[in-house]
Amino acid sequence: MAPEKQPGQIAYEARFEGCTLGPRGVSDAWCDLPPMTKAIWARVEERVLAALQNRAFQDGARSAETFARRVHAGQTDKSGAPYTGHLGRVAARARARAYAEALGLPRQHAEWCEQVGWLHDTIEDTGTDADDLLDAGFDPAVVQAVGLLTRPAGKPYLECVASIIASGDRLAMIVKLSDNEDNLDPARALPNAWPALVARYQRLAEILRAALQPEGERNA
Repeated sequence: MAPEKQPGQIAYEARFEGCTLGPRGVSDAWCDLPPMTKAIWARVEERVLAALQNRAFQDGARSAETFARRVHAGQTDKSGAPYTGHLGRVAARARARAYAEALGLPRQHAEWCEQVGWLHDTIEDTGTDADDLLDAGFDPAVVQAVGLLTRPAGKPYLECVASIIASGDRLAMIVKLSDNEDNLDPARALPNAWPALVARYQRLAEILRAALQPEGERNA
């Protein structure tokens, strides 16, 4: 079994691959480096990996946006504005919430929140199904959350939200809260936002915020 690489060694060997660094080759040259130099290469390697990971996440968010814009093309919200505007705002709110609040989510989940925000109505409002999302390369966790956010025909809205909370899927809960908050935003000025509907959104937003609180704070 090959010995485990030290932090920074992969970046160092990749940088000098094919180069002659003394009579013993690149791997042996690494062994001769002083600790301070190895520490520098470890930081280089860490930054490269972070950049690659960030690019992958950004590509995922762009893919979700592109997919949503394609399948929702021509759709409008109740105010007559392009429906993709709502999706983009929900995606931005969800990502910001996952980053800003202590939700116990790793960074990957914040990026997934953005993807789910863009995709949350694709199954319900277009001809898309879960297999289409999986075939498009979206992570199963993203597809699962979109499925939970899909309201079956005839199922009461309150029951749908209760099912999302009962599932414990934080991606779905964060996006549903972001969806409600966008529906409550005065800037949208939805013409059919009668008081009872606004009250429903407000109450559900409170329930979702409470469900997203850490258990200790929730019971305090």
